[in-house]
Amino acid sequence: MKLANQQQLKQIYQLFENSFIPSELRPYDAFSHMFYNHDFQIYIEEQDSQVIAALIVWEFQDYIFLENFAVDQHLRGQGIGGVFLEKIKDFYPNYDMILEVEEDKNDLTHRRIQFYQRHQWLFNDFHYQQPSLRENMVGEELYIMSYPSLLSEEQFLKRKKELFHKVYQYDEKKESGE
Repeated sequence: MKLANQQQLKQIYQLFENSFIPSELRPYDAFSHMFYNHDFQIYIEEQDSQVIAALIVWEFQDYIFLENFAVDQHLRGQGIGGVFLEKIKDFYPNYDMILEVEEDKNDLTHRRIQFYQRHQWLFNDFHYQQPSLRENMVGEELYIMSYPSLLSEEQFLKRKKELFHKVYQYDEKKESGE
């Protein structure tokens, strides 16, 4: 596992495009702009000079947020994702971690949740409508998973506010007309 460089951005974005529905992924221009401005880190795993797994990590004061995590679709089921996830936990040993998942509504979302649970992530009952990452698209309803412990409601509300501001660049007050 290592940090990505700018020459790998298009390859990483292609991996994400193959793994996420459009409403869950920023347009490439916004993605690359945020990378160049050091808003987040991208960790990758390579095989034969090809990116086979990638993860966006946002660092906050007392936790980290894992935004997009993908493994090459032809290599899934070989343990690459699990090893990668464990390396991230080892890399940030003193941080709580959170990530978002869609509700358990079909086989794919069920398998995703189970994957994280196998790696000691906990499914929280807290959820929200993800702010749209693209024009004319509605954000997804997402639930929070956390490691190593469940979030309190107070922790959830604080993290939601920080995510909406920093990650989604969304101001709830501005949107509601306050």
